Formats: sequence, C-alpha cells, structure tokens
Amino acid sequence: IQDLAIRCIQKNIKKNRGVKDWPWWKLFTTVRPLIEMQLTEEQISGKDEEIQQLKQKLERMEKERNELRLNSDRLESRVNLQTQAHR
Repeated sequence: IQDLAIRCIQKNIKKNRGVKDWPWWKLFTTVRPLIEMQLTEEQISGKDEEIQQLKQKLERMEKERNELRLNSDRLESRVNLQTQAHR
C-alpha cells in the first residue's frame, strides 16, 4: 500500500511540474481563490437575510408577548375587582 501511495504521489508531482508553467494553470490558480471568496460572500449575504428574517420574527413575537401580558394584567385586575366586589 505504501509503494502504491508513493507512486501515486510521485506521479502527481510529475504532472504538477508539467502544468505549473502553463498559462491556463496560472490563471486557474489565480482565479480559484476569487471564486471561493465569491461563494463565501454569497453565503454571508444569505446569512444576513436569514438574520433579518429572524429579527423580524423576534420583533413580532415580542410584540405578541407584550400584548398577551397586557391582556393578562387586564384579566387579573378584573378578577381582583370582582373578588373585592363579592366580599
């Protein structure tokens, strides 16, 4: 297995030496990080959109929670008034 791995590595090094001076290979190795960076930027913008959606959802939930608290407080005060009236 080690001999096979060594031969594979040697073959790949020879191929790399053969193409490293080719203009298209230089272009490819220059452009490849830019492509990866573009993909990363797209992922970041997608995450930004997701964050905005989550913020909106949080705001809606907080508003709903506050409304429920107000309703709960109103109901508690009604109950308190009714219990005081019955005494």
